Amino acid sequence: MINEAGFDGFRFDFVKGYGPWMVRAIQELRGLHGNKAFKPFSVGECWDGSRRIEDWLDQANAWSENPVHAFDFPLRYRLRGSMPSLSPMSPALLRERVGCCA
Repeated sequence: MINEAGFDGFRFDFVKGYGPWMVRAIQELRGLHGNKAFKPFSVGECWDGSRRIEDWLDQANAWSENPVHAFDFPLRYRLRGSMPSLSPMSPALLRERVGCCA
């Protein structure tokens, strides 16, 4: 996939559904851009609290030369809760506030 499709990274969804060793094995792959080898960038979706995310990263990155990263869902919730004005609005509410009728 790396060379044939031209991927230079991976997103691992629902990482609690399979072992961290699988992510580590993929992270150890190397791709080629022309004749130059590269390490893929990867991020995992560990939808949980900070401690669980850190534990998953520790396991996935054990003995790895190319560490995987994780989305910071606890930060997402803290930011979203601290800025209610940035919460998603329905199209009808947006039209009402902006004053357009599209």
